[in-house]
Amino acid sequence: MYASRNSGPPSWIVFLAGVALIFGLYYVWLGVRDFLANGIRPPDPTQQAVQNLTAVFEAAGNQIALPTPRPTLTPLPTCQRYTVRVPEVNVRAGPDVSSAFIEKRTEGTEICVLGLQGDTDWYLIDMDTSTRRIEAGYIRSDLLTATNPSATPAPSMTPAPTITLTPSHTPTATATITNTPSRTPRPSRTPRA
Repeated sequence: MYASRNSGPPSWIVFLAGVALIFGLYYVWLGVRDFLANGIRPPDPTQQAVQNLTAVFEAAGNQIALPTPRPTLTPLPTCQRYTVRVPEVNVRAGPDVSSAFIEKRTEGTEICVLGLQGDTDWYLIDMDTSTRRIEAGYIRSDLLTATNPSATPAPSMTPAPTITLTPSHTPTATATITNTPSRTPRPSRTPRA
């Protein structure tokens, strides 16, 4: 029979197999070399980390920056519970009626009030207390009532001021005698008979 010239695998597969064999033998040689250098125990990870850090430090020219500290959570402000006391309340984006409307809250809804906004009569509220982020909104203070108001303190009695006697220097009266000419009484006239 006539033999075909193209029998066997394609030449590109033979080329790839040869490249894979060469790289495989190279990595086996590296493994054997490292094994003979280090023995049976693997390299110490701490020692390798120190070597890597030293190499990075030297490459940076001894000007390596310290790692950035981990951020800490900012404490959330205390939430005071208030209740809507009118049929409907508009939550606004700013502390005035001209600010953008965000949403409505109905009577009896509990609101998380963070405090008064500056010197206005508007409360800064957190619209979603389930997150660690404050979703700010503003409601006029006269439209809300405290859910658990604190007791109103009774007027306290102010103690009377204490009177302390302190010695004072007051001038004392002294008698002085002076010679003043005195009038001599005139002799009385007797009527002539």
